[in-house]
Amino acid sequence: MRRFLIYIALTLCLITAASAQSTKSALQTLTNSSFPTQLNGSITPSIMNTWASAAINSFQQFTGVNAQTGASYPIQASDYGQLVTFCNTGAIAATIPQGSVVAGFYPFNFYVTNLCAGAVTITPTTSTINGAPTLVLAKGQSAQIVSDGTNYQTVLAGQNAINLVLGTTTISGGTTNYLLYNNGGTLANETIASVLTAGTGIGITGTTNATIANNGVVSANTLTGALTLANNSGGTVGSTGTTITFSDPGGFLNVLRNSSLTAWFHGCVAGACTATTTAATTNWCAEGVFVIPTGANVTCQATATVPTGSPGYYGVKITGAASNTDIKVRFPIESYSAAKIDGLVTTFQFTFINNSGSTITPALSTKYPTTQDGGVTGGAAWGASTADLSATNLTACTNGSTCLEGYTLTVNAAANNGYEFVVDFGAMASGSDTITLGGGFDARATPGVTTGINLNPPPPEVRNSAADIEWCERFFADSFGNGIALGASTHNGIVSVTSQTSGTFALPFTVYLPVQMRAAPTIAYWDGAGNASKLSYITLDSGSASFTDDAANAGGGAFDISQGNFGFFGFVAATSGTAFIHYTADASLWGG
Repeated sequence: MRRFLIYIALTLCLITAASAQSTKSALQTLTNSSFPTQLNGSITPSIMNTWASAAINSFQQFTGVNAQTGASYPIQASDYGQLVTFCNTGAIAATIPQGSVVAGFYPFNFYVTNLCAGAVTITPTTSTINGAPTLVLAKGQSAQIVSDGTNYQTVLAGQNAINLVLGTTTISGGTTNYLLYNNGGTLANETIASVLTAGTGIGITGTTNATIANNGVVSANTLTGALTLANNSGGTVGSTGTTITFSDPGGFLNVLRNSSLTAWFHGCVAGACTATTTAATTNWCAEGVFVIPTGANVTCQATATVPTGSPGYYGVKITGAASNTDIKVRFPIESYSAAKIDGLVTTFQFTFINNSGSTITPALSTKYPTTQDGGVTGGAAWGASTADLSATNLTACTNGSTCLEGYTLTVNAAANNGYEFVVDFGAMASGSDTITLGGGFDARATPGVTTGINLNPPPPEVRNSAADIEWCERFFADSFGNGIALGASTHNGIVSVTSQTSGTFALPFTVYLPVQMRAAPTIAYWDGAGNASKLSYITLDSGSASFTDDAANAGGGAFDISQGNFGFFGFVAATSGTAFIHYTADASLWGG
């Protein structure tokens, strides 16, 4: 035994080169063949060298940090079990040898994280990584990379982490402008510095301060001793040197509303709604999903038969009609949301079931208005707009199939005026032809992703039903209730709008909208029986809650309409009592 220990000590001193990493099973086999017995005298320094070298090289050593700041780096054998960090303002190219026994990289694993703005592209030699030729990590993303003997597999983290990109633009007075792209997550405890340092928070030079808006633009302004955070979860904080915290709770990367397909304010749930060849409010199917046919009207409705993996209860079922020549589905985005993707590499995705009777190859196009939200104040189509992505074919989807479609593009910087994704499904010229759009449609900034057809988009972000309904009420609100057809005959939810003591005198009421709308809306109203521009009323001496419908509004109507409420007055001739209406408030955007 003493001689055995001496051999071990001598061998450790003699080891001069590492051998390939071995599994526990391989080490056990090597041990059995090297040490058949302690009494046969066959243990030599050479045997001990081989055994100890394999054991030491296969041992998972402590995790150290290898910090890389250059534009390229080849992964080394010494990175085994280590964390390699990258930090560069420009793109970084990292390479890995072939993941095989011959190259000495099996079993091999290491960790990698991208700390700064430049995307890290990791390229194995000959081998693949997650089945692809490269792996791209944006700022804040990390991975554990493991060789399987032939290729590399990964465990990814930080998909929703913050992406912070800082750049400079000289403006008048020699001050500096900075761009902040916050793609979700939390940027915590960043210090406002007097000089910009690559890879650190937000730098402000000279005698300037900044207003940081939710659209990600940091614009210079005269120093006032305070930093104002507009449309973020912050508020007003101290001057230069103050530590601040930004947060965007829950991610909120997806700029498309109603991805859960919860909001159906136009009543396309129990029955079908008509989408006309002339754009109109009836062309809303689910909120945020605007259907435009040509040649012939089509119908759309909610269906519980959804694409496999759809995250919502409902899908949007669109049914064709004879003489239909084309169907487009628009996803218009308000300026404040679209600003999250302006100038950025962005991935759009959706899933649908094709039951049209033939193969469909959807085409994607995008556009943006030339003025903020196209100059629309009430519910209407945009004014002038500019094409960004011309109609581009996605992947073909055969009849009877469920297909995931994804595309990555660089969005024009003018998208902060608003943006629109348009999917063209082609003609469905029969009443038996259908497509069903699933929930989970998603558009978000994806820095570092290669542009073009994207067959592996990120998991879609789907808000909960309450959040989606509230977001959609920013564009359209009504008293009928979610899923109830507009103008339906019902007294449920009807709103009191005026009381009168005689046929010539009425007291106006204020009607408060559920949320602050994006613009002053267009108001329409009905009585409880579904008669347009009529009132329902209860007389003061009736002693019951029964309504009298079809009462003409003898004067007035909605007035002083704002984003949060509107006034209403009118009277029913020769009647004393309280009048009621159903209403819709429309501040929609139809795209362009």
